[in-house]
Amino acid sequence: MTASKDRLKKNLWFAYFSLLLAWAVVSYNEIVKYLGEGALFARLVDGRPYINDTVHWYNAALLAQRSVAGPLDIYDPVIQDQSVRAITAPIAPEGLLYLQYPPQFFPLMLPFSLFPITIAYFIWCAITLVLILVALWFLLKDWVSAGFPRLFAFAATLSCFPAWLSFETAQTSLFQFPATVGFWLLLRSKKFFWAGVLTAILSVKIQYLPALGLVGLILGGRKYLAGVFCSCLLLAVATFATVGWSNIANWPRALKFGETSPQVIGVGAPMMQNIRGELVLLFGSDSSVIHVITLACFALGIVAIALMWWKLYRRLQKTLGDNAFGLCVGVSILVSLIASPHTHIQEFMTAAAAIVFLYPFLQQQAETRLSKVLSVLLIGYPVWSWLFFLLMQVFHMIRIQPYFLWTIVVLGLVFTLAAKQLRKPGHAET
Repeated sequence: MTASKDRLKKNLWFAYFSLLLAWAVVSYNEIVKYLGEGALFARLVDGRPYINDTVHWYNAALLAQRSVAGPLDIYDPVIQDQSVRAITAPIAPEGLLYLQYPPQFFPLMLPFSLFPITIAYFIWCAITLVLILVALWFLLKDWVSAGFPRLFAFAATLSCFPAWLSFETAQTSLFQFPATVGFWLLLRSKKFFWAGVLTAILSVKIQYLPALGLVGLILGGRKYLAGVFCSCLLLAVATFATVGWSNIANWPRALKFGETSPQVIGVGAPMMQNIRGELVLLFGSDSSVIHVITLACFALGIVAIALMWWKLYRRLQKTLGDNAFGLCVGVSILVSLIASPHTHIQEFMTAAAAIVFLYPFLQQQAETRLSKVLSVLLIGYPVWSWLFFLLMQVFHMIRIQPYFLWTIVVLGLVFTLAAKQLRKPGHAET
């Protein structure tokens, strides 16, 4: 009977793996179809213009090129709008597609200005795919011992909807994934200086930087700060040389304009999978009150992550051993996603990394109802992610942001199971 159950279990795992591979082939073929039709970057959908996010960073590359040639206000809405419309012609956006990325983003994008947008898109996707595969290889090398679970993790990561969306739109989340994984692995191996160096790349997504910086400082101290200083100094010099001081000084104003101006389209607060997005659904508008609550929750999330690494991490090590690091990393990633004031669906690609980090902790649990539910939520993430996409209108009708809800439930189960282990005899002092 046991052998029969084991065989059935293996067959079911293989069937799930095969399903993910087949779904990935079908879904990524849609991107190939759009490319073949010349409609990937700008097209009409139900009579309305759809502008791919590739246009955003390619526009940043062109603005950086113009800024090098002569003084240019890269955050001027009119200049940005004219540049975008030249890229997307004959399709015109319905409003202002505003780029409020920090100024260090522009020198990083500058090399892509040497190529037409289609070639730049292929280079972007090729580089990020290699980086993602390398990051996953090193992550799974330490966290997953068996061969099949490793293959499954590769398939699950690349077949989830946030990954597909990231490749379809050539999102910066494709760089954020390997950079985030690399950051945590460098901290785990006590290569604090290089973790600090990598922080310069992570600074592009400024909303995740405070929590990462505090954890790096808590674990790495002066070595981490030295790496941050060296990399940020180099990036600052490159930024100054590319866009000049005036654009650097103007960025806070540009950030506020991009997040609050009614002229701007594409920010999409009702679609954000975080506390802000959930509040917007519940109350019907992205008001100033919601902005204040969001910023307060953002600050609380940063403080909670820092306290976890400062006060709780070493105590967890006594109970969970090496798995304490993965547990804290997984929680840090998930809390950062929902507490951030700006989190779209594509950024939930890093949730796949959080799942891998949490996997040893999950395996360490006794088989209970709670651990089974957590297992279904984590291992079934690729399926859940596509269901969230397909049923998004239904979720919004009942005022739920599905990725936000998934994260809240996962965090609740992780906290509950971790607390149970800490309450076991012999760990009362923890």
